[in-house]
Amino acid sequence: GHERVEARPAADAAARLDALVAASGGLGCRSPLAGHRRSGFGSYLRILCHEAELSLLRGRVPEPLLQHELLAAGSGRVESGGAACGRRELSGCVVESRFAAAAAAAPPCAPPRRGRKPPSELGRAARSARAAVDAWQAWAAAHEFWSSAALFAGLLRPRPARARAVAAARAAAGRGGAPRPWIGAHVRRGDSCREGAYMGRTCSGGAAYAREACGLGARYGFGTLVVATDSDAALAELRAALPACGWPASAPVVATPAAARGGRQDGA
Repeated sequence: GHERVEARPAADAAARLDALVAASGGLGCRSPLAGHRRSGFGSYLRILCHEAELSLLRGRVPEPLLQHELLAAGSGRVESGGAACGRRELSGCVVESRFAAAAAAAPPCAPPRRGRKPPSELGRAARSARAAVDAWQAWAAAHEFWSSAALFAGLLRPRPARARAVAAARAAAGRGGAPRPWIGAHVRRGDSCREGAYMGRTCSGGAAYAREACGLGARYGFGTLVVATDSDAALAELRAALPACGWPASAPVVATPAAARGGRQDGA
């Protein structure tokens, strides 16, 4: 029941994004997106989604690129089907974006003047295209979660090779038959902690995550705690703190140790 209820707003958001892409795609101009190459990789993808929305609202079809400095430096290598993806189009490598078809058929947009934002193409657009842009803006302002989810899903649809790798990792993590509801915890001990002041993050101990997990379990039910972490020490802290805050022994904790999947350990 829970999944069926959520499917409706997700499908509605996807349909509205498709209408926006179709409206911008009809203007015949594509705009490359580079993001911030020195941000964390997750932030980099979030920035690309934000830039993609801004491009669409200006009547430009986004063309996301994969140009993060980790890839350029040779670390954090991303591959799809055995081919390295560094400096290649994001939509042509690890993911297949919702914008790819429209962008492929469009010539590059005129570059903006130095120090200025890219110009809008909507001045020469049909009334229907402007209406699609206005409709998305009004709806997204009232549905921030679902509009953001649609943008991420539109940008980050994995290509077949990547989808198979994700499915294999999910199966290896043992989540297939795990009791629901699932509570997810992302416990960071790597770059976000070493550069905490710059990143604006506080890296809490395992007990803080345990308290949050127990609070959510008490509210929604104790099913399974799914943990993603770059630190086996942090995972051990979390496991040790869970019984004290009320996490029942019958509710499993599913996590792949960082060492087992080749992850960097505790700030390495």
